[in-house]
Parts: sequence; structure tokens; C-alpha cells
Amino acid sequence: MGVITINHKVYSKQLSFTKESFFHAYEALTLNKDHYVILESGRNGKYSMCGLQPFAILEGYEDYLQVTDMLGQVEQLAGNPLHKMKEWMRQYSVASQDDFPDFIGGAIGFISYDYVRCIEKLPVLSKDDLETPYLYFLVFNEVAVFEHESDTLWLMKMGEQEREQDCLERLEILEQEFRQAAISDNSAIKQTDVERSFEGNMSVSMTEQEFISAVEKIKKYISSGDIFQVNLSVRQSKPLLAHPRYIYAALRELNPSPYMRYIHTPSFQVVSGSPELLVKKKRNHVSTRPIAGTRSRGKDAEEDQRLAQELIENEKERAENNKSVNVRQTV
Repeated sequence: MGVITINHKVYSKQLSFTKESFFHAYEALTLNKDHYVILESGRNGKYSMCGLQPFAILEGYEDYLQVTDMLGQVEQLAGNPLHKMKEWMRQYSVASQDDFPDFIGGAIGFISYDYVRCIEKLPVLSKDDLETPYLYFLVFNEVAVFEHESDTLWLMKMGEQEREQDCLERLEILEQEFRQAAISDNSAIKQTDVERSFEGNMSVSMTEQEFISAVEKIKKYISSGDIFQVNLSVRQSKPLLAHPRYIYAALRELNPSPYMRYIHTPSFQVVSGSPELLVKKKRNHVSTRPIAGTRSRGKDAEEDQRLAQELIENEKERAENNKSVNVRQTV
């Protein structure tokens, strides 16, 4: 694995804040920005976080990683994009700091299903109509993390260890920006956009008959033992008139979930919400928290035992649990 040299340090500042003040400040500070992201815990979560200005953008394709800095300079690194990303990120290593939030800066983004083509040789049977990268990450050396339990906003700045004074001065500026943004009035802009939403006819990726035929084919694959589950879905599309950021704002109000995300780029936006943690890695500890094939904890040990027995005796729930375990073992 080699030796990782610690060449950066994270400096922080803590402010008393509220959850809605944090989100309001994020909205105000990102109105005119091209690249930004917010990750929120809508229910029983510990942290929410946002990055407002990445210093690099990482885009992965089948056989290379493209790195773009904020000056528009582009570098292409040949090879498996995820492996190249890991190598590239090593130059920004920081020491572990136990008293800091779990996220102190770094890369936020996604790895698409098509990344599997970097691992296995597969036939191309579908059209790449979205043309999104195999992986896409925004890399931040400045982040804001809201700690729900204590109503504390952490402002964090990563920098080279010999530039401590510059980092501390930048934190002072960030504090002023967040405090001012938290009390700013951007309701008129939001109201104008929210009044407009979807328009036109809905288009779908397959017809009802095509969907039924696909289900029948899948059932035959399962009976033959080739597969045990397929995530068959239909993409629904409709022209969007509102700004995508306000679709996310509506989602967090209507259906707050533990894992919500909005990623904004000039070419595409991602709005998502999920109740489930796939995998979490902290240092050398990996954890997962599946929902399928599980039950909420009981009020006491006796109820825990009863719920566990229900799961054991239910064939469908056992299959769901086995599937969840198998999926996570391959991650």
C-alpha cells in the first residue's frame, strides 16, 4: 500500500446555528454557483453538510479519470478511474481527528451502475442517453457541517500545514458569509421558481406490454437459477420548468429521509432521498444498515426475540436478508 504522508491539516470554527438557518444559508450562498452539494439527515441523523465551491472536479470514464480544477485546466489520467481517483486523492491526506465530525472535507459524488464495465467485460445492450460519467466527484477543501444534536455548525478549511494563518483568516470570512446568509431574504426568488414545476406529457422508457414481457422473462431466469432478483424499473420523464434545487427543497419538506442529497453541476443535477445506509467506512471499520429483511428494534429483549423469530420463520424475509448480505459482501 505504501506510506501516506500527512501533508494537510483541517482547521475549524464552531458556531451556534439551527437546522433551518443552515439550510437557508446554503440556499442563499449557492444561488449563483455552478458546482455545489448538500447532504442532509432529515430524520434522526447526526450530521448535515454542504460544499459550496469545489477546488477540483473528478469525472471517470471506462479507461481514464479526468481532473478539472477551478481554473479550467484539465488533466486525464489513463487507467481504471476509481483506482486513479484513489491515487490522486493521496496528495491531500490529513491526520485523523477524533473530536471532529465524520466528514471534514474531500470528495462528494457518485459511482454509477455502469462502473461495473471497468470491472467486467459486458455487452452493450442499451443506449447511453443520459451520457453521465461512470463516476463523478466534487472535491472540497472547505465544508460546512451541521451537528443536529448540539445545534452546532462546523466550518472547516483544509490547507497545507505551513499556511495556518491563511486558513484561519478564511474561516473568519466563512463565518461572516454564513451568518449573513442565514438572515438574508431569498423568498421572492424561491417563490417565483416553485410556482412553476412540470409541464407537458410524461414519457416512459418502456410500454406496459414491454414491462410485462420483461417480468415474464425475469421469472424464467429466476426459475432457471441464473439470477435471484432484478431491480426492474421504468424511467418517467417530463419537462421541468422549476429550478432543480427547489425540487429538492420541496422533497425535504414533503418526505424528509435520513439520507438526502442534492448535487448541482451545469450539465446535470441529482436529487435523491433514501431511508437506508448501504455502507459506511470509518478508518478500518466498515458498517452497513440494511432495511430489507429486518425489523425495527423492540422495546425490550423479549420483543427483540419475538421479532427475530418472525424473520427467521418468514421465507420472503430470509431471502431479502440473504440478498442484502450478498450485495454488501460484494461492495
